[in-house]
Amino acid sequence: MGWRRLGRIYEPRGEAPWLASHASVPFAEPLEGGLVRIWFSPRDAANRSHVAWLVVDLARPDAVLEHAEAPVLGCGPAGAFDDSGAMMSWLAGGRLYYIGWNVRATVPFHVSIGLAEAAADGGWRRVEGPILDRTPEDPWFCSNPCVLPEGDGWRMWYLGGLGWHEIDGRWSPSYDIRHARSDDGRTWRDRGRTAIPLEGDEYALARPSVLRTGGEWLMWFCARTRTRPYRLRAARSADGETWTRAPELAGLEPAQSGWDSGMIAYPHVFEQLGRRWMLYCGDGFGRSGFGLAVWED
Repeated sequence: MGWRRLGRIYEPRGEAPWLASHASVPFAEPLEGGLVRIWFSPRDAANRSHVAWLVVDLARPDAVLEHAEAPVLGCGPAGAFDDSGAMMSWLAGGRLYYIGWNVRATVPFHVSIGLAEAAADGGWRRVEGPILDRTPEDPWFCSNPCVLPEGDGWRMWYLGGLGWHEIDGRWSPSYDIRHARSDDGRTWRDRGRTAIPLEGDEYALARPSVLRTGGEWLMWFCARTRTRPYRLRAARSADGETWTRAPELAGLEPAQSGWDSGMIAYPHVFEQLGRRWMLYCGDGFGRSGFGLAVWED
């Protein structure tokens, strides 16, 4: 029982100026049959993230069938919360939740959570300004949301900053996973509550991916220490707020060699064709691209 690798799906190779490197934070949007649109974030030569997509068939996922001709979202205007990049995070109910990046002078960057909504012309319309940013409940930063509708409301699991620390001469952020609620998917309350705290020597937890199945909530995420890159982790919950680690649901370790031999990062777990699948990034925070695994009992 566990995850079986199906190989790398995609790695940018400079096919366009906005595809200079990386394919970070993949998200699967199931289409008809075994087709799936995979949203992800490549970077341009200036290291700025964009939001793009491609389409594959789960029967032969290494063959890209269709690819966005231009970024769905790019950098916002100068001075905006996303003027240094827009990074994909989650898609739900005609809403695209993304990470807005700013370059900073005292530390390398600041991140917050933005929203774009589906427009009648098939494009996406940005909501002006971040929908989740620093507050007394989240004094450092907010990032990487997983957003699910529930009844007449919405729930979010996101990264909450714990501060910055100097490691090997560079400033590095620490963060855990937190929970918030909303009535409309835009304005969030009951925020800042820790859902998954750091354990042991963990330094940062990233990319919560939540499924509700069989009367419980399941979450996959990745964890790193000060010296070890991201590894896959998982947890269970009866209510979506209080979680217990579930190592039996994780178990995909770095490969012996190749594109994902150093890091397993940014998982997105989804269900399609009666099976459970996982997109994930390999080495270099997605510099080596993303791949696919399938759960086998």
